[in-house]
Amino acid sequence: MLLAVWASASVADADEAAVSRVTVKDGAVTLSLALAAQQRLGLTVSPALASDIPVGQPAPARVTAVGSLLERRQDFRRDQLALSAAQRRRASASALLAHLAELRGIGAVVSAEQRQSAEAALESARNDAEQAQARLAAMAETLRYDWGPALAEAALAAGSALMNALSDHRAQLLLISPAADAQWSPQVKRAVYQQESGAPQEIELIGPAPTVAAGAASGAWWGIAKDPSLRVGMAVEVQLRDGPSVAGVRIPASSLIWHEGLQWVYLREAPAQFARRAAGTVRYLSGGDALITGAPAASEVVVQGAQSLLGEELRWSIPADSED
Repeated sequence: MLLAVWASASVADADEAAVSRVTVKDGAVTLSLALAAQQRLGLTVSPALASDIPVGQPAPARVTAVGSLLERRQDFRRDQLALSAAQRRRASASALLAHLAELRGIGAVVSAEQRQSAEAALESARNDAEQAQARLAAMAETLRYDWGPALAEAALAAGSALMNALSDHRAQLLLISPAADAQWSPQVKRAVYQQESGAPQEIELIGPAPTVAAGAASGAWWGIAKDPSLRVGMAVEVQLRDGPSVAGVRIPASSLIWHEGLQWVYLREAPAQFARRAAGTVRYLSGGDALITGAPAASEVVVQGAQSLLGEELRWSIPADSED
């Protein structure tokens, strides 16, 4: 019976010795771990996804109501219709006067009342057309003053896809207020924002805005998002996409561990082999992820059980009592 117990213990010790082995080569730590030990530690791996994120200070943005912009657009359309109607009446009155003149030319009787009525209609149509043109010019100036050239151009254009999307809630208008030293170039066209959960959302920058958000100390920009979850008044943080960025891989933040004042990840380099690698530059992202520069794309990162792997590594690096 004692022999059987001793034999079982010896086998267990031999299995345990075969389970883990730590090697260090050129400063790189590699841990060999049998499948049974991996299961015991509850290890889970996932491929690291290549990604890049903008750098620089994010800019606050707020979803802006477009009701007054749409009203201005409708007023402009109404005055366009009024101008078209006045132009048609003017053309009709001019044609009538020409016809009356032809009749007189062939000796037909044309009363003074007929001529006066046609002339009055022509004068009224001219006045209506001039007033409609003046209102249109004033409306265009007001749109440019209140909303900037880009939105004014969209509002003044017939069949604008942007204005239709805004009116149908398929697009949202954001007022973005970058810091005074952000130096956003007019050539910048793309930015992103990310809410607490979900993937980054693209924003199309359409140009400078003539107003700034409350408390902002610099100029502002208009951005267009296509996100049904956005509501008027909601605030998001916007980051340039056309500006400088840092490239790396996106991993769950749970993959990161601290050791000796640095952050590390474990990569599975073979079915039974794990390497501890410095995470490099770490940028935490919303949604529980992080971007690191210390792992290649498509590498298999330990996303669950990394801390247990570190414990296993440290346990096997402690000399046994017999080695004292």
